[in-house]
Amino acid sequence: MSDEFDTEISSCPEGWEVKKLGEILRVKRGKRLVRRELSTRGLYPVYQNSLAPLGFFESYNCDAQSAFIIAAGNAGEVGYSNTAFWAADDCFYFTDCKDLHQKFLYYTLLHNQFYIYSQTRRTSIPRLSQDVVANMLIPFPPLHEQQAIADTLTVFDTHITNLAELIAKKKAIRDGALDDLMSGRTRLKGFSGEWTVKKLGEVVSCRKDRARVPTKMYVTTENMKQNFEGIEHYTGKDFMTGIAFYCSDILLSNIRPYLRKVYFADFCGSCSPDVLALKAEENICAKFLYYCIANDKFIYYVMSGGVKGTKMPRGDKQYIMQYYINLPPLDEQQAIADTLTALDNEINALEAERSKIIQIRDGAMND
Repeated sequence: MSDEFDTEISSCPEGWEVKKLGEILRVKRGKRLVRRELSTRGLYPVYQNSLAPLGFFESYNCDAQSAFIIAAGNAGEVGYSNTAFWAADDCFYFTDCKDLHQKFLYYTLLHNQFYIYSQTRRTSIPRLSQDVVANMLIPFPPLHEQQAIADTLTVFDTHITNLAELIAKKKAIRDGALDDLMSGRTRLKGFSGEWTVKKLGEVVSCRKDRARVPTKMYVTTENMKQNFEGIEHYTGKDFMTGIAFYCSDILLSNIRPYLRKVYFADFCGSCSPDVLALKAEENICAKFLYYCIANDKFIYYVMSGGVKGTKMPRGDKQYIMQYYINLPPLDEQQAIADTLTALDNEINALEAERSKIIQIRDGAMND
C-alpha cells in the first residue's frame, strides 16, 4: 500500500486494481444531533469530532463492523466500530460497500493516516473535505483477499489489545504493591524489624561537583521521559558540562515536577542544573529510595507547597528535602526494591513484546 494515495501506486500487487474510493462506495456525512438528544448511557455511541463517543443515542445510522473518519475537530482520525453507532455531522461513514470489506477499508485508511492528516484544512477547527476522501486512490484486491488481509491484521490487533490490557493490570498490581510496601502496610515474609521515619534530606545528599562528558552521557530535563519512564539520549554538542552523577544516583527533574521525571542512573555522566542528582547515604538502599521518589505521593507533595513560577514551575529544593520517608532496615529496603524491580521488569517485557508486535503488524500493512 502506498503512503501517498494522490500519486500513482507503483507497487500494487499483480491483479489488484487501483480505484478512487468514491468509485467503490459512497462517502456520506453523518446527521447532526443536539446535546439534549444525547444521554450518558445507551445502546448506540455517537461519534462527532473524535474517536471518543460524544454520548449515546436511541437509534443508529451505521451498522456494526463499519469504518468511519472524523471530519472536524480531530479531523482525519480513522475509526472502526464493532457495534452499531450514530455518525454525527462531523463524521464520514461509508455505504454501498458490497465490493469492499469494511475492515480492509479501515486498515487501508489507517495505514495512510499521515496522508489523510496532510489533507485537512488547518483552521481554528481543522476540517477534512468529503471530496478528499472520495478521491483517494486505494488498492482494490478481490474481496476474498480483502477478507484474508483484514483477518490477519485483526489477529495482530487482538493480541496487541490483550497485551495492553495485561500491562494495565500489571501496572495496577505494581502501583498497589508500591503503595503498600513503601508505607509498611504490607511486610515481606521474614522481615519484622522496626521502621523509622526520616526526612529525605537526612538520607540523601545533592551532588555538586561538575564534569564534562560525551553528549550521550548528559541528562537534562528535556531528555528525561515523563511518568518515570527513563531517559532518551541527548543530542547536541560532542561534549557537555554539568553536575556529575554516578551509577545508582537518583535524578529528579526540578522543572515542572508534575511531569513525573525521575530516573535511576545506570551509568555515570553529568546533568543540567535543572536536575537534582541525589546520592543515597550509607546504609540506604538507593533503589528503595528511588521508589520512595518515583511515585505520585512524592510528586503531589512537591507540587502542593514548594513550587515557584507559573510557566515553568520549579520545585523548592529545601521543601523537597523535608519530605518524610518510611525507612525499614537495610535488608528489608533491598528486598522491597527487588520485589518492585521484578514487577517493573515484567511490565517492561510485556511492553517490549507489544511494541514488537506493533512493528510486525505495521510491516504486514506495508506489505
